[in-house]
Amino acid sequence: MKEVLSAERSDKAFTFLETVMVVFLISLFVAVAIPSFGRFSFGGLDPDSKVTASVLRFVDDTSRITLQEGSIAVDLDNKTIEYERDGNIEKKSIDTLYSVKQMSSEEVRRGRVLINIAPGGITRSLTVGLRSGADGREVQFNPYSGRVTIDEVSIKGPER
Repeated sequence: MKEVLSAERSDKAFTFLETVMVVFLISLFVAVAIPSFGRFSFGGLDPDSKVTASVLRFVDDTSRITLQEGSIAVDLDNKTIEYERDGNIEKKSIDTLYSVKQMSSEEVRRGRVLINIAPGGITRSLTVGLRSGADGREVQFNPYSGRVTIDEVSIKGPER
């Protein structure tokens, strides 16, 4: 009688291919997840950037949810932002407030800018410039995604 020799496979270890696949999947997850975590951290941002971003999101969200018109008044000379909250006018002091720019319009650095908000939310891109010496930040609202981003920028020219 002939005996058939069979190669017995040990189930106690991983094959090389299984190990490569696990390393690949972990690397793929890390490559996708790590950049996303950076967007959730506001720890290194100055308070003026946080407040400005918060006001833009609040006013847009409120207008979208209630389907009512709203407005934001930016006073560049007194460095304040005013908006309505629960029937009252809220006034936030932004010490580094520098400029406002809406889509298809010039950047404004002096005076009072009134930004009207449609019942469905902010409809045009909006950038609020903050400046501290030569360093600056731009708080940008994107009406298509509803996201607010804060970017560091270098500002040329004298302070006003």
